Amino acid sequence: MRIDATLVGVLKYNPQIFKEFYEAIEEYWREAQNIGAISHDEDFIGFSLDDLPWFWNYELTDFER
Repeated sequence: MRIDATLVGVLKYNPQIFKEFYEAIEEYWREAQNIGAISHDEDFIGFSLDDLPWFWNYELTDFER
C-alpha cells in the first residue's frame, strides 16, 4: 500500500493531527533558527489546510462514488 493512500481523509477523521503537525513544524523552524539555518529575524510563515495535499481532508466515501 502506498503511504499517501493511508493519509486520505486523515484530517477529516482526526482534525487534531493538523494542530500537532503545525506545532511540530513550528518547533523544527525554531531549531533551524537555533543552529543558524534560518535567521532569527525571520518569522515562521505558517501554513493552512489549503497548503496540504487535498486528499488529507477528503472523505473516504467520496472515492466510493
